[in-house]
Amino acid sequence: MRFALYYAPHVNSRLWRVGSRWLGRDAATGELLEPEPCGQIDTAQIKALTATPCRYGLHATLKAPFVMADKMSEAGLHSALLQFTRERAPFVCPPLELRVINKFFCLCPARQDVMLSAFAGDCVMHFDTFRAPLSLEERNRRCKQQLSALEKKYLLTWGYPYVLDCFKFHITLTERIEDSAKRECVGSILQDIFAPVIGTPLAMDNISLFVEPEPGHPFSYVKHYSLGQAY
Repeated sequence: MRFALYYAPHVNSRLWRVGSRWLGRDAATGELLEPEPCGQIDTAQIKALTATPCRYGLHATLKAPFVMADKMSEAGLHSALLQFTRERAPFVCPPLELRVINKFFCLCPARQDVMLSAFAGDCVMHFDTFRAPLSLEERNRRCKQQLSALEKKYLLTWGYPYVLDCFKFHITLTERIEDSAKRECVGSILQDIFAPVIGTPLAMDNISLFVEPEPGHPFSYVKHYSLGQAY
């Protein structure tokens, strides 16, 4: 089992509904959602384009998926999340825009927000005691990727390379699309599909706990922790 700390839109929000429909799965209910063909892209192509983000669910990573450390527990993680979120106030990030990062499409704030970067870094460090060290196999697999020296350092220290100075908040929408013409076509389609949320400020108001029950299984949305909420 692996746990992940994500930002996830509220399950009754337009962003959650539109994003889950595009990905083909609602991570909160487990319902598979049949995507609608869009222009030159049919249903089968959409499913291929969204295979990996569909498995992870609609989200932006705050603390990447991890195996629970020895002597730590899921109940302890819930308790820590409750305390952590209670002590931090929600804030508003710049409006969302559609962007390409490393040839995949995602939704990002129009500019990198200092408060958002600091918040994400806080999550990475604060909850690291719950993370078991990477296995040798996982370390070797990750280190074969094209990582900078700093990203490799972060991978070995925090279990994930894209944290702290290397962090970019993003909600992944597709696999990598190598063909530039296809990428242009998909970009036009996504611009239309996500038009209702593009240009809308992002409310950073929660940490959501997701769980992968078995390796390769879909991640499920388990619990939403609101920032600044008294219990």
